[in-house]
Amino acid sequence: MLVRRRLRRSPEPPARPLPEPSLLAPPVATAATTEVGQPDIEAWEQHGRAEGWLPTSRWVVGLDLGSVQDHSAVCVCEKRAVLIEPLSFNPDKRSMPWQWFFDVRHLERLQLGVPYPQQVAHVRQLLATPPLQRATLVIDKTGVGVAVGQLFLQAGSRCELVTITAGHEPTEPHPGEHRVPKGVLVSRVQSLLHQQRLRIAAGLQNAPLLVEELKSFEVGFTSTGHMTFNARSGKHDDLVLATSLAVWYAAEKLRSGSPMRRLRI
Repeated sequence: MLVRRRLRRSPEPPARPLPEPSLLAPPVATAATTEVGQPDIEAWEQHGRAEGWLPTSRWVVGLDLGSVQDHSAVCVCEKRAVLIEPLSFNPDKRSMPWQWFFDVRHLERLQLGVPYPQQVAHVRQLLATPPLQRATLVIDKTGVGVAVGQLFLQAGSRCELVTITAGHEPTEPHPGEHRVPKGVLVSRVQSLLHQQRLRIAAGLQNAPLLVEELKSFEVGFTSTGHMTFNARSGKHDDLVLATSLAVWYAAEKLRSGSPMRRLRI
């Protein structure tokens, strides 16, 4: 006779504070930024609050898993609606001048030699931090990603798995699994930086390292004509890939819904 046992989820780790929005700044100076002025987000939020509305936010956590000699990296990205013209705010208009912006709110490079179960516990601790309880976790499936993804599932955390390929177009062979060319991932970050819709908090300790990694990426071509994106020899790319995973999923796969939500009175 078979006896069914209920699996117990691991207890939630204690929460730790996430950097406040006040730390957000215009993009760190890179070759990808332009001279276009930043939208006045504070003005729009103040005007929207006065009218009883606030922008919608969505959260994605990107995890690039390293090997023995490579670091693992974590990026927290907030996708939020920004009204480009605050004075024309009108919640009844269907075609309001708003866009989705992407803010890197947390960025870290884990120490070498940390066992994967400890990395899982560390990321789950981050996911327990408000407002990340409902964030989407996106993991690089290449290499050890499948096994680490199972560790997250066993601990009660859902995740999306991304296999980084050398192809041209992203595909989704199974629900929750994606095959995405590295060029698509990195070019999405570069494109949003050009548009100044991707902002990196200047107060983040690893922000300058991310900028350096972006500068070190080189475009090449294989013998069959496929475009390749790789860091220069001896350079790291873990922060770029963690950021690319989070930003690509937030921009292409995350259901945005309404750009605004009504304040409860």
